[in-house]
Amino acid sequence: MAERTTQSDVLELTEVLAEEGYRLTHPRLSVFRVLVKTKEHLSADDIYTHMHGQGDWTSRASIYRALKLLENKGLVRRVPVKQGPCLYECVRSPRGREQVRCHFVCRQCGQVKDIEAPEMENLVRALRKPLSIAVDDYEIRLVGTCERCRPVRQAHHRRESRNDNQQ
Repeated sequence: MAERTTQSDVLELTEVLAEEGYRLTHPRLSVFRVLVKTKEHLSADDIYTHMHGQGDWTSRASIYRALKLLENKGLVRRVPVKQGPCLYECVRSPRGREQVRCHFVCRQCGQVKDIEAPEMENLVRALRKPLSIAVDDYEIRLVGTCERCRPVRQAHHRRESRNDNQQ
């Protein structure tokens, strides 16, 4: 889902920030663009590396401040991970087109994968009416073992079973 930030996205981002008296600064726009363009979940250091690779010398402190503001405005979300640095993703465009994502988190290596699950969006829509609720956001996180770690985990369980049988 690699997207490009359009001129209208930039204008609307400016409006979203201006609603509460914030300006669209270079670091804010740059961080937003990096997250919109990637399908990956990025740490602040990943964003810093990406920006510096493009010749953008924004400081880490500015990146963290931009992430905090964009998260508070509902444009960026922290992805829950068990270990390692916080990861971030773009949640929606300034126009409010939410990018619905479900996550799979590997219990072994901590890898986070997006799962396309349009049925979940339908489920949330179906729950709104009978419960008379307004859902602003939701998060679905599946935890297990990824394809890469599964053989390691299975081998570990086989060794434990053999050891138990020998005793």
